[in-house]
Amino acid sequence: MRSSLPIGVHATGDHRGESSLFARMANATASWSGKPVTFLTAFGIVVVWAVSGPIFRYSDTWQLVINTGTTIVTF
Repeated sequence: MRSSLPIGVHATGDHRGESSLFARMANATASWSGKPVTFLTAFGIVVVWAVSGPIFRYSDTWQLVINTGTTIVTF
């Protein structure tokens, strides 16, 4: 079973001298995405999308918007 160590910390407990670009980007993304404002923004987008359903008659395009958006964000 893999341990869940923070990025850049190795099983020996030491840190490497320089962080890779990937590690810095991953840490920044994790920090940003874990904020309450990020959750509230995502929640707000889903609410607006859901409320707009009747306006767009629940069309395939209306469904595609949320599908595409969530897929891009997840990726």
